[in-house]
Amino acid sequence: MKKIFISIISLLLGIFLNPSSIFATMPTISDYWNGTAVFKFMNKLTQDNTQWPAGFNAGVHIEVMGNTWYLFTRKVDWDNKPSYCANLTTITMRLQVFKSTNEGKTWSDPTDVIVNTPNTPWECAATDGDAFYNATENRWHYLFQCLDRRGIWSGCHATRDRTDPYGVFTPSPNNPVINSGEIWSKICNSPTKDCSSLSQNAPVHKVVDEGTFDIFDYQSGYYFVDFHGYDGVNGYRGIAKTPDFQSWEIVSPDAVLDLKDALPFTTSWDQNGPVGFGAGRIIKDKGYYYLISEAADKNLGCTPGQNWVWGMFRSPDIHSTKWTNRPQGNPFFTVNNFPKTDQNPLPCYPSYFGYFITNTGKLYFHTSMSSYDPKLDGIYFYAVYPKINGDLDVNNKVDIYDYNQFIFNLGKTGNPGWDTTDINEDGKVDIFDYNILVGNFGLGGG
Repeated sequence: MKKIFISIISLLLGIFLNPSSIFATMPTISDYWNGTAVFKFMNKLTQDNTQWPAGFNAGVHIEVMGNTWYLFTRKVDWDNKPSYCANLTTITMRLQVFKSTNEGKTWSDPTDVIVNTPNTPWECAATDGDAFYNATENRWHYLFQCLDRRGIWSGCHATRDRTDPYGVFTPSPNNPVINSGEIWSKICNSPTKDCSSLSQNAPVHKVVDEGTFDIFDYQSGYYFVDFHGYDGVNGYRGIAKTPDFQSWEIVSPDAVLDLKDALPFTTSWDQNGPVGFGAGRIIKDKGYYYLISEAADKNLGCTPGQNWVWGMFRSPDIHSTKWTNRPQGNPFFTVNNFPKTDQNPLPCYPSYFGYFITNTGKLYFHTSMSSYDPKLDGIYFYAVYPKINGDLDVNNKVDIYDYNQFIFNLGKTGNPGWDTTDINEDGKVDIFDYNILVGNFGLGGG
């Protein structure tokens, strides 16, 4: 018996010291949707650890070219308050980009992408857009929200003709390329459509303010773009396509997301319920389109005390207006997913959820926390890993650290799946969970 026991221990130690991955490829968004992958917090860029000024974590998206990561974001000019923008905003906003050649460990100084220029559609603000590289043209396209002295949000476009987007983009000659409500008026063109009926009782009585643009695909000569809309209270998400960022055709004949899609969320909404969706990103993977978008109550404009959460949906058909809620339930990301929550938070966070895929195929999520605390205010990164039963600390292997974490929680109870140590999700940490952990000891490591 003693020899058998020693042999088992030796076997486990051998697996532990020389683990090999049981997964042949990197997990994708489809794996996360199917419950066979999880995300884990990796690191953060804060005011404190970067010394970047407040506001850098808004309008964030990351693009990858080879081994280089490009972080596009908003630059808030706190001291630049032109008189012609004074009644609209106390600040101006421009677009900038950082780059990293070591997977985000260090970043370059920023360089301007779009600067505020008097008598342009972006003289007061350029923000909240997306950059997309078309290899056939060797051209970067940037579609962004722009604000001029009239106080009207529009969509503007700029380009850069080289593989490296680290530098100034050239604005298109016909800006703005989207006038407020231009695309939504084509989508909400019938009283039977959700975006028409829901907006009738709102302050604006129609959907306007196309923004938080996401260029998610290019096929058959068309760029596919999703974007939000706003009626003064409620938020919507729509999809259109364009061959040249000048003319626009609707793709989905109604809003793809509106407040009705947030009703199944487990969130304890305000008594008036959810108001719909704002920013979002679409990922195409394995025959499906996955849409990640922020949902809120009270008002899509940042409001103290509101719920602000993120949901995930998918559809095999980009033209569909009925996207499926995540099977494990929504929301999939809330303030509780941050490694540390703010006890005195600013409203509307987590915000600007996005994703990027490295040149090795690794999927990352990122989102932003807005806080008065410079050690918390910033951008948070999460990597997606295969789900291994027993990998309690989500480091892609079942090891002694998971065992120690399990022993600490042994005997504790809660709602099913209340903690990763409740491996079989029956509400209690017991011998059955222990058997799963021991059975998988040594798995992973890739």
